[in-house]
Amino acid sequence: MTIQEIKDIFNIDIREKNRTDLHVYIRTLYVQKEVKKTSFNKIAKDLKYNHSTLLHCNNRLEDYKADPLFMYIEKAFKNKDVILLNEFKRLFEERRLQRTRATKQENYIHHLLLEKPKRLTKEEDRISIDFSQPKRTDILEVAKKLRFVKTYLNDKYFNEWTGRDWNKYNELITN
Repeated sequence: MTIQEIKDIFNIDIREKNRTDLHVYIRTLYVQKEVKKTSFNKIAKDLKYNHSTLLHCNNRLEDYKADPLFMYIEKAFKNKDVILLNEFKRLFEERRLQRTRATKQENYIHHLLLEKPKRLTKEEDRISIDFSQPKRTDILEVAKKLRFVKTYLNDKYFNEWTGRDWNKYNELITN
């Protein structure tokens, strides 16, 4: 099949710079067929591509065959069948939509995971029943007073202290 036949039958110009799967697959099949007759340089000149691009296409043929949709293009190319080409387009669009939906769903889940978690407040985390706050001091004073005291407060981050922790701290320094 020549370049002009491909253009007439499939309405695809493989000379144009287009990297869609359809164009790449047909270009690869054309190169595979023509390389038996001529060199890569001659084919590259006909297609207006660099010979290394076509070498790459030819080397990637096994990878393309791993794609289940490639068989539609291969059969359509061999049999000059436009119906199989249209079937490829339909299935390719369906696969693209599935990937888009999956990506949107992943982004939504990722967004939910990145949201700041809601803090669950317990009754004992409150400072007091009447909501009066114990005296809070700065971190240097707390570190100085708890230096030689064994308590769980030494292992807890200062900015994560709850009302119960402040009550415990005040109990420790008053005793």
